[in-house]
Amino acid sequence: MSPLAFLHTALRHFQTTGSVAPSSRYLCRHIVASAQLTPDSRVLEVGPGNGVITRHYLPHLSDPAQATLVEINPVFCGILRRDPALRGAHVIGAGVETLPADSLEPAADVIISSVPFYSLPPSVREDISQQYARLLRPGQLWVQYTYSPNPGFFRRQPGFHLVSSHLVLRNVPPARVLVLRRT
Repeated sequence: MSPLAFLHTALRHFQTTGSVAPSSRYLCRHIVASAQLTPDSRVLEVGPGNGVITRHYLPHLSDPAQATLVEINPVFCGILRRDPALRGAHVIGAGVETLPADSLEPAADVIISSVPFYSLPPSVREDISQQYARLLRPGQLWVQYTYSPNPGFFRRQPGFHLVSSHLVLRNVPPARVLVLRRT
């Protein structure tokens, strides 16, 4: 997907896209490093957009089928399903908060989330973070990036402890990568 096509899609669906440009390779690398993946990791990626982050972490997994991509935007779902680099990854076209937790079996070892929490209504933010808590076992990671300079919402999530917060300046706009551990 070209940057112009991404911008067009983002502007039409800004509340659920939350960005005007795909993540930079610097942001993708930081997210993947923060996820602490092993070849056996099972990844639940929420809000993968056009798959730019997915393409960075799939080589770390022994099988693309270990990745489940949950994307609410139907345009991005189509792109994800047609991308040969993502063949084998499971794509679900829905909001993660609407899915029964058992529909995402086997359970994920890590959640990589690009959900634009600060553009969503508070009730939806809470529903999503509660779903993440149901999907992860104690000790597992939720890696989230945000464009907000204030990670306050993430510091107050029941069932999670904020482990780290790192600003990636080489991204448009600069983004903060947060790592939360399930308690």
